[in-house]
Amino acid sequence: MNELLNKNAILVRLELERSAFDSIVDQVDPELIDSLPVEDNRTVKDILAHICSWEIELLRWLDMAEHGIPPDIPAPGTWSEYTDQFNAIKYEANRNRQITDVKDEYEQVHIQLCQALSVLPDNPHDPYWSMWYGNRPPWQLLATFYEHYRDHKKPLRASLHSALTTKL
Repeated sequence: MNELLNKNAILVRLELERSAFDSIVDQVDPELIDSLPVEDNRTVKDILAHICSWEIELLRWLDMAEHGIPPDIPAPGTWSEYTDQFNAIKYEANRNRQITDVKDEYEQVHIQLCQALSVLPDNPHDPYWSMWYGNRPPWQLLATFYEHYRDHKKPLRASLHSALTTKL
């Protein structure tokens, strides 16, 4: 993560990781997208909704900062508990949604996120950053969003491989 020290590098990596992730999703039989287990009994649809939920959360934090409100990002040491609670709440909220709705939102939110990230100030001394982690640009936090795709790629690829070999 240290190799990415600015927003443009993060945007490039975000798009690369998203594209690699989507290329795996595109290989999943549409009939299996809502039933193929990937991680912890979550389906491909559930993983798409999960990623989308986190991108919506980042958009919320960016909006707060844009309006002069310090983003309510969890403090160091509380991130794990926050993540577990957030994931459980969002899983319940999304698990009965139709795949078409989840995919549409997944696409639209990512476009909104890229647009929002592209207009962030590059200068770490810009007043905008005064609300983020003690006046430091949140590159590390932003980088976790491209890493999110990478985190889910391996289990998705394994599930897809298993499904394909079972069919043979």
